[in-house]
Amino acid sequence: MREALRVKALTGPDLWQVLARYPGRRGVARLRENAVRYAHLPIDRTRSDPEAVALEILDAVGIRIPLVNVKIAGEEADLVWVPERRIIELDSRGFHHPAEDARKQAVWEGNGWHVSRLPTHAVYDRPDQLIALAPPPSRRTS
Repeated sequence: MREALRVKALTGPDLWQVLARYPGRRGVARLRENAVRYAHLPIDRTRSDPEAVALEILDAVGIRIPLVNVKIAGEEADLVWVPERRIIELDSRGFHHPAEDARKQAVWEGNGWHVSRLPTHAVYDRPDQLIALAPPPSRRTS
């Protein structure tokens, strides 16, 4: 389901229509749980499964969901928290090139952004590293 949402083969409204059409069918309860889990995440903005999984991880620990694949200082960044001026780039060998990454990072840092890089495999193998790089969860005061 996450991949279908990511590649836009399925939309949230389409999914809810199908779930409503077959309420008692086997597996629908699990699909509904996933639909609820993904409903507020910008999965459709992600360009890779590690980005989508990163959103799930951050959400699960209460970290505010970042903007995804938006332009900062004219360069596209993977995960962005604007108020904190923080960017996390998820680096994979297939999509990132060291010279281009260094150039973009210099542009962002020259514009006052804090940039962290994390290999995509760490999203799966060491989610604690992703969590440590993100802004801390906001504490509610009551």
